[in-house]
Amino acid sequence: MILTACLCACLLCLLGTYLWTINNSYNYFKLRNIPGPPHQFFFGHLKTLWASKRYSKQLQEWTRKYGSIYGLYEGTRPLYVASDVDFLHEVFIKQFSSFHSRRVLFLARMGAGTPETLFGASGTTWRRQRHIVNRTFSLGRAGFGIESDMQNNIDNIYLKKSAKVVDINYDKLFIVQLSNLMPFLKPFLIIFFLCQLKIIRILGKIIPFMNYFMEELAPFWIINRAQEIVDYRKVHASEKKHVDLLQLMIDAQIPDEKDKLENMEEDTEQKILHPDEITGNILIFMIAGYETTSTTLAYCTYILAKKLDIQEKLIAEIDTHLGQKDYEDNYDLVTNMSYIDIFIREVLRVFPIIIQATSRECNKTTTICGHQIEEGSVIQADILSIHFSPDLWGPEDPNEFIPERHLTKRHPISWMAFGNGPRNCVGMRFAIMELKICLTHLLSQYNILPGDKLDEHFHLTELSVINPEAIFIKLKKRTTYM
Repeated sequence: MILTACLCACLLCLLGTYLWTINNSYNYFKLRNIPGPPHQFFFGHLKTLWASKRYSKQLQEWTRKYGSIYGLYEGTRPLYVASDVDFLHEVFIKQFSSFHSRRVLFLARMGAGTPETLFGASGTTWRRQRHIVNRTFSLGRAGFGIESDMQNNIDNIYLKKSAKVVDINYDKLFIVQLSNLMPFLKPFLIIFFLCQLKIIRILGKIIPFMNYFMEELAPFWIINRAQEIVDYRKVHASEKKHVDLLQLMIDAQIPDEKDKLENMEEDTEQKILHPDEITGNILIFMIAGYETTSTTLAYCTYILAKKLDIQEKLIAEIDTHLGQKDYEDNYDLVTNMSYIDIFIREVLRVFPIIIQATSRECNKTTTICGHQIEEGSVIQADILSIHFSPDLWGPEDPNEFIPERHLTKRHPISWMAFGNGPRNCVGMRFAIMELKICLTHLLSQYNILPGDKLDEHFHLTELSVINPEAIFIKLKKRTTYM
């Protein structure tokens, strides 16, 4: 009886301490005189964010009410939301050494089921991978054309599987919500999940039919196919090499002669991508590349269907630079076209694709613009408020679509479609090149016209990216060329 009473007393003390700790954590912003919306015990602001139709719009609404820097709580973890570009300039660029990590996204580790990918890695792991992948994504190496099968086969299985991955609302998954509510559990949940995956894979070798169920899950299907392709290409390395992104990453496993000469005394492990890192990054790049580029292209067609004068300018530039030349053999010409460049930048200003990933986690307590930021805190950029700021994008109305506004030099943080600083999107130049090539190919042959009820069906949804629900356009074969 006494033992039971003692155990109950201990449990009550532990519970009381835990509840006191949670309640005390909500004084973080109050002690720093940083405003913010009312929070809920235990949930912080997560329930409001989960219930909102669009995360980015909710942040923008709170910015209008609480100013350019305010505080939220993800469970109990403090989250700074900022649209103050000087503050963000310190975070993303000037004091990058104190903010070199993204927030620990459970999805980035759960989805790949591998060691850290470029998206979620930090410290030396991130620097090593970034150095290698930067070279892979350079325009000189990435100009490898468009796979004809992808153009001709709209039922391509890889496209279908990629679509399934991005169509999931991961924020609604219980394990993701739990990791957000209790950030201190996140590392343990990741380890638990990865251990389960290893057990399932081992059992799959012993009990083959289990692989069937794993194959039904799109992320694992992509990883398994990627591993098969990597293994095949290594075995047949002496044959003619493919010229694509995957091959460039495989080649990165072998240091080139220049690296060997310059780093003879260094550990070659610092210069390569490990096999698991290749497959993990393949999944991340396929998901990111599929959804973000295709969505941006959809926004481009929407604008061109509504702004025929802008479409005429693009067509004139394309015809002037390329004439009857094949765009696939003239990447330099396509890359250097100026009007299509500012057009794409304006599309991404008005319709930024990803919001939540544009964040940084504080790795070392520091002071920024008079605010002491504690280690472990997260800084989230409110991109909509930045992209539609009259102070940053005037004197023209930021709500108007005007590509020429990008000819004027702006604050370096005023455009954050691909993030900013040393940890911006590694595929930015590659993605813009893709968009230029696709638009060039399309507009060299067709005029884009508005379809029936174009605006009526144009509704934005936000899961992992901000997507249009549907865009109805018409393509009319061009009969005249400049």
